[in-house]
Amino acid sequence: MTTTDWIIVVGGIVGGFAVGILLSRLAHSILAAPGRPKPLREAAKPLSSLVFWAGVITGLMIALGVLQPEALEEIPRDLIAFLPRILSAAIIVIGANVL
Repeated sequence: MTTTDWIIVVGGIVGGFAVGILLSRLAHSILAAPGRPKPLREAAKPLSSLVFWAGVITGLMIALGVLQPEALEEIPRDLIAFLPRILSAAIIVIGANVL
């Protein structure tokens, strides 16, 4: 690996955290605005946390793409295999919230 590759890896990781922080604060300020409905204001913190982690994961994926490009080819297949578990968990969480 070259120095340029390591700079891109570190930049992807640090940039992922920075973009995640900025976007999560933006999402929180938009969702928690006084004119929004109460359920949306209450969900602002968890949703902004989700936005933060999406930024971090994006940065990590950039770093992984530089370190091991062949690993990126396996990710869509793994996500499709994991999708039923995610949907089941979402249904349980939504159902518990309704009850």
